[in-house]
Amino acid sequence: MPDGKRLTPALERLGRSLRPVTRRRALRVTAALAGLPLMIAAVRATAPKAQFHTWQGDVLGAWSELALWHNDARFAQRAILLVQREIARFDRIFSLYRPDSEISQLNAAGKLIKPSPELRAVIEASQRLGVLSAGAFDISVQPLWRLHEAHFWSRAEVQANIAARARDLACALVDFRQIDCSAAAIGFARPGMAITLNGIAQGYVTDAIADLLRNEGFETAVADLGELRALGRHPDGRPWKLGIRGGMAPDGEGRIVEL
Repeated sequence: MPDGKRLTPALERLGRSLRPVTRRRALRVTAALAGLPLMIAAVRATAPKAQFHTWQGDVLGAWSELALWHNDARFAQRAILLVQREIARFDRIFSLYRPDSEISQLNAAGKLIKPSPELRAVIEASQRLGVLSAGAFDISVQPLWRLHEAHFWSRAEVQANIAARARDLACALVDFRQIDCSAAAIGFARPGMAITLNGIAQGYVTDAIADLLRNEGFETAVADLGELRALGRHPDGRPWKLGIRGGMAPDGEGRIVEL
């Protein structure tokens, strides 16, 4: 030892732990490592197999489905509960079927104070689409929808000249540029205006739920929430397939599209 001094107890313990590797010790380590593949195979054999975990329900008035591929059933069910809570939150924003939703309150009063970021984002996106389509996409057509629903479906208010009434209503109330949208409030420039987000909100919700699932760690899933979005590929390795009905065809036959 240097200068005849003894090592401290801590250094002595360290020295013992760094003892030379004997032939017997090396054989024990080698045998343990050789058994690892068998242990891993045994764990894999007893691990739960991946399967689809599904949910069905209503999203903004449309029948919807969700399919998650995972080997942990409890994890998948927790994710489905999270999705259900998020869908319920979106319903309270975008649903025309709920009188207490944000969009229903906006349509009833003509103004909504402190709208949610989601409602503002979708309305602003809709206005951009209105500009890009030269007005072909216009979320302020809700008064026309109400007029046609009352005339053709519920028969609650049949018009003597539905075409003329529709033209008058369109000229007076349909114009996406007459919607003022800000973080403080959303309001209509003309009394009687109303909006519908049915042409865009379901896609927004579908994207949001798909992104939520991806962030939760799902690599394989399909969300059909009025619009359709897939994550990854089908578990058997092929692309997801979407069937499109031929609505105008007499036999109803459609085609299959690979996503």
